[in-house]
Amino acid sequence: MKKLLLLLLFPFMTACMTTYDYVEVSTAPYTDMGLYLDETNSPNFPYRPIGNIEVFYAPAKEMSLSDLKKAALDLACEKAIMMQANGIINLKFVYDFMLVPNLSGRYDRQPGYRITGMAIRRQNKKLN
Repeated sequence: MKKLLLLLLFPFMTACMTTYDYVEVSTAPYTDMGLYLDETNSPNFPYRPIGNIEVFYAPAKEMSLSDLKKAALDLACEKAIMMQANGIINLKFVYDFMLVPNLSGRYDRQPGYRITGMAIRRQNKKLN
């Protein structure tokens, strides 16, 4: 009886499951530029914190999730370089929505990637 009940409930339990898309972006191009990118907040070398970075990138046109994430990471790395940093630690990626005003005076939800982290300068390491 329990097996029959479980068999009948299984389609309903799986129908309510949330699926997630995993989007991978290579950090090799940024490492080649001399930037250190890490999702942890405790690297094993001495560094000086420069400042917080928060970037929200929402494109005007349709993009794939991987292109969207790469464009947002490009923007965060550009911001770090402008701050004279050569690394970003505690790097977090969040697919999020931003409210943007439309022509009728209301707000639309614009999808995009929010990237946050701490810009750092590695001690005894020159910026390329």
